[in-house]
This record gives sequence, C-alpha cells and structure tokens, in this order.
Amino acid sequence: MNSPYKKAAAGISVLLAVIVLIAAIQTHAGADESPPAVVSQTVNGLNAEMQFGTYPVKRLQNNDFTVILTDSEGKPASRYNLRVRLSMSNMMCGDVSFMLKETAPGVYTGEAVPLMAGLWDADVEAHDGDRVVNFSRTLEAEAAH
Repeated sequence: MNSPYKKAAAGISVLLAVIVLIAAIQTHAGADESPPAVVSQTVNGLNAEMQFGTYPVKRLQNNDFTVILTDSEGKPASRYNLRVRLSMSNMMCGDVSFMLKETAPGVYTGEAVPLMAGLWDADVEAHDGDRVVNFSRTLEAEAAH
C-alpha cells in the first residue's frame, strides 16, 4: 500500500526526526559555551565592567578580579566599598567572600579563589554609604594544569 497518506506520514516523520536532531545539537552546543571573560551591567545608573586577568580562572589559585565602576555619564565612580561573594549553585562546597580595593578612580581589584572547577556565581555588592547596588556574573573555573 503506497498510498499518498503513508508517503506523507513518512515524510513528516523524517522532518520531525531532523528537527529533534537539530534541537539536540543546539542544546548540547549551548551547554558547552563558557561565560564571557568580561561582563558589563548597569544597575540604577551605575555601570560595572567585571573581568578576570586570566580566563577561565583556575581553581584553588589567586585569580585577579577587576571591577570598573562608572556613573551614568561614564565618569569613574569612586569611594565605593565592593564585596564579592563566589558561590556555586546547588553545591555544598562553601562560599568565598572577599573585598576589592580601589586602585585607581573607579577601578577596584582583588583576588578570587574558586574552591573547585565548574561554573560559579560572582555577586558584587557596591556600597557608597548612601546606597547599595548589586551586580552579578557567572564565571568558569577550571582545574590548574
């Protein structure tokens, strides 16, 4: 029975199989992408550019972490206290907190030490005495070679 209905059903089945295969490939490819080395965010008129000296960062090693703060006009935002908290979602490996020091107007630096390889959340709290602004980014830590 080579009816037109069977041929159409076979064609639709092949088309659906191709769509499922393409979706699986795209999902797998997206899962392998690591977060970018530099992340910029603007919250309440304050912009933070967050970057690492080397990327991906190395676990159990000091990794230079820099945050450049600018105001809504692009001028350096000085005299903020910046605290960073590294955490791993759904893991019980512990959080790592550290302070950043202002090394130039609007430039804050410190050292991040992730405890294990994988994806980490970095939450940055900027406090100037009047307000608190929170930024966040994801970073990838890999085993040291």
